[in-house]
Amino acid sequence: MKNSKEERKWEDILYSSGNLKGIFAHLRQQSKIDDEENVTVSSGPTGDKKLLLDIENTSNDFYTGNLPNSWICFEFKHHTVIPTNYTITSYGCPYHPRSWFIEVSVTGSEWFQLDEERGCSSLKGQNLVHTFGNKNERKKEFKYIRMKSTGPDWSGDNFLEIRSIEFYGKIIK
Repeated sequence: MKNSKEERKWEDILYSSGNLKGIFAHLRQQSKIDDEENVTVSSGPTGDKKLLLDIENTSNDFYTGNLPNSWICFEFKHHTVIPTNYTITSYGCPYHPRSWFIEVSVTGSEWFQLDEERGCSSLKGQNLVHTFGNKNERKKEFKYIRMKSTGPDWSGDNFLEIRSIEFYGKIIK
């Protein structure tokens, strides 16, 4: 689609319960994911960054160091996004995410909260998949999305451990 006012192209990559492929899957089809996406973490990491971006993978165990306020940040190198939903797949160990923020930024220095989960049990178990909404009421576009833990995981430690994550919404070229 084309926005005639600004002559910018965008694509809607919306969440569907029958198809969990989102923005990362779309970027992987268009190019090499390393050329499109930069993943950084607060500490560690252990696990494969590329598989973290593949919602269909069944083997990745991705986690940060055991430190409070751990985070995983996704930088869109050549695009901006207007996120609407996100899906997380848990791993099979006891370090399931419990409380976190999804934050977004235009610059990587000033962050805005889109979603907060506290004591969330939707991912408390082996290989669980859950989709969450967010509060991007202004429909603003961002270059960075960050998942940041805000308390201990379900085992009482501070790992931020997931198998994969996917985002949905508009991707602007």
